[in-house]
Amino acid sequence: MKKEVGFVVMGALVIVIGLWAYMYYREFHNAGHDVSAATKGTVIEDGVIKYRGAEWSGSFNGLKTKVNSVYLEKADDGRGQATIWITVKNTTKDRSFTTELGRATVIANGYNIPDTLFQDDFEGEIQPGKTMDGDLVVKLSEKDLKSIKQIFLTWDQTDKKTMKTQETTAKIKLK
Repeated sequence: MKKEVGFVVMGALVIVIGLWAYMYYREFHNAGHDVSAATKGTVIEDGVIKYRGAEWSGSFNGLKTKVNSVYLEKADDGRGQATIWITVKNTTKDRSFTTELGRATVIANGYNIPDTLFQDDFEGEIQPGKTMDGDLVVKLSEKDLKSIKQIFLTWDQTDKKTMKTQETTAKIKLK
């Protein structure tokens, strides 16, 4: 009897710690993505653009992709970086999709930027009713960081039910 109670208590403790960790992650993750702050315009600190809001959304057979915001800052290595917060939602009840946002082509200030990194996993299938969100980090020169006006992202999405693939391009205008 004591063993069963111990397992129940241990299981409850694992659930509580897991929920706490998830809530902490969401709070920490969303702290850098204050969309209400993004809509207030550009904030400049020490001559470097620290935050600009941006919006873009598109849909493909019920897969909705949204750029929530773009955060511009000077990175620890002295270069500039743009962090693009993206949400992908499968609004269907019977289709799964694959998206290749992790392999997106990024063009900023007219130049292809090869040095990009997804901080969150966007590869694989997105099941019906599921939502994924994450950050794409684009490394920029400090000059580009100060003058950037728009970013283009291009990637493929596939509807697994019809096996149709669509190349999607997001034109993100920075405010």
